Amino acid sequence: MLSILAIFTLMPAVAKPRTFTDQKGRKIEAELVAVAGKKVTLRLTNGKDYTIPIGTLSKDDQFFVEVWADMEKKFGAGKAGESGKSTPVIPDNIDYQFEFEVDKKRTKKGSMGKVQSGEIRTDEWGFEVEIENRSRVTLERLEMSYRIYVDPKASAKVEIDSPPKFFGGRVKVNPVADRAIAMVKTKSVPLKILELDPNFVFTDGSRNDLEDDLEGVWIKLWHGKKKVAEYKSNNSTVKKAKWADNETADQDAEPPEDQETKEADPKE
Repeated sequence: MLSILAIFTLMPAVAKPRTFTDQKGRKIEAELVAVAGKKVTLRLTNGKDYTIPIGTLSKDDQFFVEVWADMEKKFGAGKAGESGKSTPVIPDNIDYQFEFEVDKKRTKKGSMGKVQSGEIRTDEWGFEVEIENRSRVTLERLEMSYRIYVDPKASAKVEIDSPPKFFGGRVKVNPVADRAIAMVKTKSVPLKILELDPNFVFTDGSRNDLEDDLEGVWIKLWHGKKKVAEYKSNNSTVKKAKWADNETADQDAEPPEDQETKEADPKE
């Protein structure tokens, strides 16, 4: 087996099918014919096959190989006659472009319940996200991760533990053609509305009705392991938030277990 150095050194360019680049910037013309584990087999323009580690290729080519392998697994080589589908052509360099339309929606209106301080209701809210693909190719294997940010004004008054200030999730996006729109829904999050009894006063002296605010959402769009787009609501809390790409969407954001509503330090 030749090393990647040997392959990139010996080959003259004869025909296409695609230009591959290694970590040192050397280029060869070859056809990708197989992926097995961490190795890829390339067929050079002289017809000879060479198997090399995927990691010796450029980052763009590693991503190309990953997507190719996923498509090959999904559709299968030479199975067009059986399924009516052929393995899709994966562009060398995708110019990712998207437009986002994001709307918040109440998905469930709760009923009022009596608590010591007055009455409380828990509604459920989420976001509907329209993602328009303007990348000039059909995209598959897209996933959307998101964090929904909440100002828990009412929850902080009736829960012993600190309520979460964001809820996270990740959802797969259906294949979307160029200039088409994919509709994605986030999960719903609980928002409390607290209507105080006229004679009730909290220990801090406050006696106002309270409700949790749905402040906004931070969206990250992924193609495989590659982040290809982001959207953030025009809200100061969301803009100031921190979320590293290596952190999961729901990290430190798990909602509390369902339990009876409790109140912290009230006084008449």
